[in-house]
Amino acid sequence: MAGGSSTAGASGVYGAGLASGIGGFLRRTAQTLLDAPWQIVEIAETGDAGVYRLWAVIGADLHAIKLIVPHVFYVNQKTPKEGEGASET
Repeated sequence: MAGGSSTAGASGVYGAGLASGIGGFLRRTAQTLLDAPWQIVEIAETGDAGVYRLWAVIGADLHAIKLIVPHVFYVNQKTPKEGEGASET
């Protein structure tokens, strides 16, 4: 640029300093959430079925996390219901 400063880093590559910027901060924060032990404080119901609010201490911070529990379940039967199962010939 004529007489102006460039936004390229010292290496001449644009965006080379992003690892120490906001992107690096978010990656480190996400990794901390995965690696640190969670101390679950409370699981509270919300107004929606199957949706709960989980409060957990992760590291030194208290986090509120939306927890979704699907209401799908399977039943294992030893005998088939009437009209289902192997057909008799």
